[in-house]
Amino acid sequence: MLITAMENCLIFGTGGHAKVVADILELSNQWHVLGFVSKPAEKAKNSLFLESPIVEQTKKILESTPNGIVAIGDGNLRREVSEQILKLCPSFNFISAIHPNAIVAKSAQISHGCVIAAGAIINSGSNIQRHCLINTGSIIEHDNELSAFVNIGPATATGGNVHIGLQSSTGIGTVINQNLRIGNYTILGSGSIVTRDIPCSVIAYGNPCAVIRKRQKEERYL
Repeated sequence: MLITAMENCLIFGTGGHAKVVADILELSNQWHVLGFVSKPAEKAKNSLFLESPIVEQTKKILESTPNGIVAIGDGNLRREVSEQILKLCPSFNFISAIHPNAIVAKSAQISHGCVIAAGAIINSGSNIQRHCLINTGSIIEHDNELSAFVNIGPATATGGNVHIGLQSSTGIGTVINQNLRIGNYTILGSGSIVTRDIPCSVIAYGNPCAVIRKRQKEERYL
C-alpha cells in the first residue's frame, strides 16, 4: 500500500466548528493540523486548543504554513477572515475538509475552503462554491447551486435545482422544495418547510416558511 506524507495546515478558529473540522482533517489522512489561528484578544497567546498550539495570524505564520481552512460557523465572519488572510498572503491555499463518510457525486463541484461534514450527501450536478459549510446529515440534491459562504444546517434537505444565495444559512432540519431560489444574506429558521422563493436579506421560518423581518448582511446568523 502506498503511504503518502501528510502536509501541514492551519485551522482558523477555536470554537465548536473548529473541533469538527479538526476531526475531519484527521480522518482524511492528508492534512496534519500544525496549529489553530486566533486573535490574541480571543484566546491566550501560546495556549493550546485540542492539544495543538494557538498562534497569532501574521504574514510570517501564513507564509511558513500556506495551507489552511477557516473553521468559523458564521458565514460573514468566515468571509472577513478569508479576506484578511489573502491580504497578508495572496498565495495562501484554502483547503477543503470532506468527511470520509460524506457522499459527493462525481459530477458535483466543490470549491476551495468548504467543509462537508459526516453523512452529508451532495448529488449529481450540484455546484458548491467557496467556503461553504454543509453540516452533518444534510442532503443537497441534484443540480443545486450554493453561492459562496453559505451555511447548510444539520439535516437540511433540498430538492433538485435549488439556488441558495451568497452568505445565506439554513437552520437544523430545514426542507427546501425543488426549483426554488433563496436570496443572498437570508436566514431560514430551523424546521422550516420552504415552498416558495425567499428574497434577499430576510429572516424567514415556519411551515410554510414565511418572511418574518429584514436582515442586515453583517448580522450574526445565530
